[in-house]
Amino acid sequence: MRNSRPISQKTKNHTMKGKEFESLCKDRAKKEKDLYHMRPYGVKAVFESLTHQWRPVYSNPDFEGIFGRGRQFVFDAKVISGSKLDHMNDSASKVNQREFMLHRWALGCPAFFLVHCVERTFIKKETQPEQTWAMPCDPDMDIWKSIASEKKSSISRDELEEFGSKVTWDTVNPADRNPLPDFFSAVLEFAKKIDK
Repeated sequence: MRNSRPISQKTKNHTMKGKEFESLCKDRAKKEKDLYHMRPYGVKAVFESLTHQWRPVYSNPDFEGIFGRGRQFVFDAKVISGSKLDHMNDSASKVNQREFMLHRWALGCPAFFLVHCVERTFIKKETQPEQTWAMPCDPDMDIWKSIASEKKSSISRDELEEFGSKVTWDTVNPADRNPLPDFFSAVLEFAKKIDK
């Protein structure tokens, strides 16, 4: 049985970085290895003839996994401290990554951006709470069409809340001390949505 708790105190005391968030996702996957198998996506590389060196090209999502009877899921983990998931069109690798995930969704694979929004405090002492969202890469969604046509280049926190699925942080085992993001619930939710 899972124990729901707030996001760990460790993440509240500092601004979480992307690599730390990815590490927490890996930790969750290790604890749930009987439900699915997940690993970091392979990194592509190109050989630069001028320097005679291989250079990594980061254009795939962060993670891929399989569940059920061999069904794949893919997601990219992002952390934002500002008001939006920004720069969706500013590099070829970001466009390739987005298109890769939209194509996977079209083929029946749950694909999404797992976005952790850190707490924000404003001048008037108002705060936006720390939250995590799974933003589906459904190519039929107008938001992805607008980004593809370059009418917009970002996804706001409000749009994450409107179009995404909230991801809870909880513990897998009663003895666990720190909650981890339950991204697999989003995988199952999106699989059902695709199958309708």
